[in-house]
Amino acid sequence: MFRTALRNVLAHKARLLMTVLAVMLGVAFVSGTLVFTSTISSALQKSSEKGFTNTDIAITPSDSSANNHNKDGDGPSDWHELPQSLLKKVAKTPGVDQVTGTVSG
Repeated sequence: MFRTALRNVLAHKARLLMTVLAVMLGVAFVSGTLVFTSTISSALQKSSEKGFTNTDIAITPSDSSANNHNKDGDGPSDWHELPQSLLKKVAKTPGVDQVTGTVSG
């Protein structure tokens, strides 16, 4: 059996080389894709961390505090609001050096 397989491989060298090339290309594409995905993921994570470099705590509204302001149908259905009084209250908390309010959407 081994002799027959070896004779068949030696008789079809081109087929063997094409199979080896196909396997090598497949492995190269898969490993390249994994490296590319890891690089993109790392770059996106680092870029999102830059926005919070000097931030120790971020206060955001929960989904349960959403007020439905869309009565006429031309705007976002759920607005998440934090009152200005909360910003002033946090600023008066002992140990707080600086408070900044931002709006994003």
